Parts: sequence; structure tokens; C-alpha cells
Amino acid sequence: MKTGRSNGIIAALAASVIFFSMATPARAGENVLSLREFLEKAALSNPDIFAQLDRLGESEALEQQGRAVYDIVFNLHYSRLYDRPFSEYSSVKIREQTTDGAGASLLWTMPHTGTRLRGGFDYVRNRITLDAPSPVPPFAMERITADLYNPDIFIEVQQPLLRNWLGVIDSFPLRQSRLNRRIMRETVDESIEAIMADLYNLYFSWYLAHNQLQIYEKNLANSEILLRQVAQRHRTGLTDLSDLSKTRIMNIEYTKARDLQRARFENLGLKIARWYSGEEGIAAPPRHVPEKELPVPTAPEAAFDIGSTRQMRILELSRRLLMEKLEREQSELLPDLSAVFSYRFRNYDLNREESIESFNYNTYSAGLSFTYPLGNSLAGGRVEETRAAIRKWGHDAAAFERNLAQGYSETRRMIRTYGSLLEQDDALLKNALLQLEAEDRKYRQGRTDLFFVIQARNSLLNYELLRITDYTHMKSLEVQILGLMDRIRKR
Repeated sequence: MKTGRSNGIIAALAASVIFFSMATPARAGENVLSLREFLEKAALSNPDIFAQLDRLGESEALEQQGRAVYDIVFNLHYSRLYDRPFSEYSSVKIREQTTDGAGASLLWTMPHTGTRLRGGFDYVRNRITLDAPSPVPPFAMERITADLYNPDIFIEVQQPLLRNWLGVIDSFPLRQSRLNRRIMRETVDESIEAIMADLYNLYFSWYLAHNQLQIYEKNLANSEILLRQVAQRHRTGLTDLSDLSKTRIMNIEYTKARDLQRARFENLGLKIARWYSGEEGIAAPPRHVPEKELPVPTAPEAAFDIGSTRQMRILELSRRLLMEKLEREQSELLPDLSAVFSYRFRNYDLNREESIESFNYNTYSAGLSFTYPLGNSLAGGRVEETRAAIRKWGHDAAAFERNLAQGYSETRRMIRTYGSLLEQDDALLKNALLQLEAEDRKYRQGRTDLFFVIQARNSLLNYELLRITDYTHMKSLEVQILGLMDRIRKR
């Protein structure tokens, strides 16, 4: 693990001598928290990432619901009918009739065919109470009660021939949920990449605040040395009160800037600590410091395949979803023509036990069923709506490719620009350092005013702050281009 501070300019006046340092050792009690370690720990305890992963569970539950169309449905029923039929004009007077019916059946829709299968068993007992003439003289009316038992084993088949051919309509919810689950997985990955990019930028902000605080602290320490030097010279009459006031003003301004930057750094340190530990309510930030450099993976210079990006995969899945929807709606536009077939094994018997010993009354039926709404404006409108959505998808995909390619080239150009800016920042720092040394030397020789020393010091401070800011911005752009290429998590 690398240790130390970020590249920076340390200005110090020991008899107004300036020195330059690339890194400063960590203070006692401070530990270097690397970027990789922070990202790994923060990802493990990030509630936003867990919330995104929960969305995968939701999409899997929707896919499970889509399979419900192929579930086997079990039915168990019982009914009783009591009736007093009208039989005034019959020689047989039916007093009452009770019908008890019970049965069980299974209903199943076969995948990829649209075929409906239904099979089961029904059992009916019909009890009739009637008055009928006696077969022997004097042929008086007699009260008779008879039970008729009717067991029935059946199988029914319904096969769509036009609408819902091969189960296009039946299977659409399942196909839709599967595509939505894949879209959700890509969307979740994209959201996690965005969260990781935010964690990168949080570390960068902490890194920038830490290095800016270091610069302010070092310049404040140097200004205090300069203030002591000027105060000593003022007591010996080598400088006037104006120079002493200028030095005090500079020292107060550096103190204010240092205090404000320390508060910002501590606030960011608390955020870093909460993400790193996964705990809320941390009262004080731990003594962690960022590493010396920001090790962001370098994206390849060669142009990448836009079609392989996650957003393009999401768009392609969305197009497939629209095509599946169009196929279903075109099927709904067709007439409902179905072939129907049923076969029944039946028996009728006055004896309950004997009624189920054989099924002598077998019947079957076959036919066609045709249904079609005249006009069918609803289905036709849905087809046109989906076709319009598919055309819009083509424009959206082209716009995405154009914007992504433009964003990639612009970001790559800005990274190269910041690389050049850092070289210029180094040159500015080198010359500002030489200028400060020269102004300080002339001031100690009495050949210039302290104002120019302070002005040179402020210029050096501004260039130090500018360089660390440019460096952090360049690293942020490198993360941004990794995000465009879907490579943040492939580090």
C-alpha cells in the first residue's frame, strides 16, 4: 500500500527559505485509507446497493407470476338442486326432484401451443318422488321414490387456430417478465455503477479537501515564521509597522482559510467513515488520510464498441420487448377460431354400486367456434401504438449512440487537456517558487517591499491549489469515461 501525502508544494520560511516536497509522512495516529479499500468496504455496507439488489428479487417474483398461466388448476365442486316440476298434464305426477352433483377436474394450458386441456370426474344422483298409476287393478295412484345415478369421466380439448396460435397471447406475460428481469438486471448494474462513481467522487472530494488543508497548514506555518521574522525586524528598527500589519493580515487570512478547509475536511471525513464502516452516528472522524495518488484504471485509447455498452443492451432488450408485444397484439387482431373436442365415459343406473362398474354410454363431440368483434378498433389501435413505439425506439437508439460517442470523445479530449494542464501547473509552481525565493532574498537585502513577498507567496498558494484541483478533476474525468464504457466495476 502506498503511504504519504499527495503531490504538493510546501512553502516554509526559515529565514524566508522555501522548500518543495512531493509527500509528507502520515502523522501519528493516522492511517492511510486507500481508494480500493474504501470502495470495497463501502460497497459491502452501502444500503443503496442493497436496495438495488432487492429490485432483482422483485423482477424474479414478476417472472414467477408470469408462469402462472401454465399452472394446473384443480377444481372440486358440489351442488344440490331441489325442484317441484310442473306435471299437471301428465299421467305421472312428479312431486319433487332433488339433484346432487359432485366432481373434480384439472385444467391445464399447454406451453407453446395454446391448447386447453380439461379432464375430470362428475357424479350426479337424481332422486325423483312421483305419483304413478298402479300396474294392477284398480290402478290407483301410488307414491314412488327412485334414485338415478350418473357417473361421468370426461376429457375436453380446445385448440386455437388463429388468435393465440401456438400460445402467443398465453406466453406473452412470461416472455415479458423474462425480458423485464434482464432489463432490470442491467438497470441494477447501471445503478450500482453510478453508486460506485459517486463513491469515487466522494473519495476524490475528501482527497482534494485533505491536500488543500495541507497546503493551507503549510502556508500558515510559513506565514507564522515570516511574521516572527518581520516582528523581530520591526523591534530592531529594520522594518516599519506597515510591513508588520501586512504580514499579520496574511497570517489571519491563512488562518481563516485553514479553519474553513479543516471543517470541510472533517465533514467529508465523517461521510467517508460512515460509508467505510457502514455505521451511522459517528461523532468524530477516525484519523484516516487518503493515499498519495489516485489509482484510477486507465481506459484504453482505442474507440470502444457502443453496441456492447450496458445502456445499448437495455435498449436492445426494450426493442425485443416491443416486438414481443407487437406479436401478441397482432394475434389479438385475428378472429378467435378454435377447434373443440370432448369425450365422455358415462353410465346411468338405478343401483349406486353397479353404476360405477361400467361406463356403457360413451359420447364424444367435435366442432369449431368462431368469434370476432366487428371493427375491432381496440386491437387495431394497440397494434398501431406499438408500431409507433418501435419507430420511436429507432430514433432513441440512434440518438443514444450519437450522444455516447460525442460524450466519449469530449471526455477523452478533456482528459488529455488536463494532462497538459498539469504539466503547465508544474511549470507555474516551479517559476512561482523561484519568484518567491527571489522576492524574499531582495526583501531581506532591503531592495524591495514586503508586499511583493506576500504577493509571490499568494501566487504560489494559488498555483498549489490549482494543481491539486486540476489533478482531482482529471481523475474524476477518468472515472467518468470508465462509466461511459461500463468499466467502473471491471477495475
